[in-house]
Amino acid sequence: MQPEITRKIKWVELESPYETWFVPQDDYNPAFWGEPGGTIKEAGIVEGYGARLSAPGYMDCTEWGVFDTPEAAREHLIEMYCECCGDEPCELCQILNVEGG
Repeated sequence: MQPEITRKIKWVELESPYETWFVPQDDYNPAFWGEPGGTIKEAGIVEGYGARLSAPGYMDCTEWGVFDTPEAAREHLIEMYCECCGDEPCELCQILNVEGG
């Protein structure tokens, strides 16, 4: 899986009773995601840098997280997905150019 960090864009933040999703505003389709009042309890617009892991050429990816800065987005990916053991950096840390976690 490869890290993906977007430029600063607008996102639709969708909240259900169980989780929160972020969808790039340009990709939001109410027919697919639903309108507030059903499964979606709240929806709003936020602006920030999206971060996730994606498998290029496949549909596999993690959910988007949205952050105020690209550095915060990068730190989120490291905290959530870093697999470093000891002094050797994992593939994610090598791609993001950081030393082992």
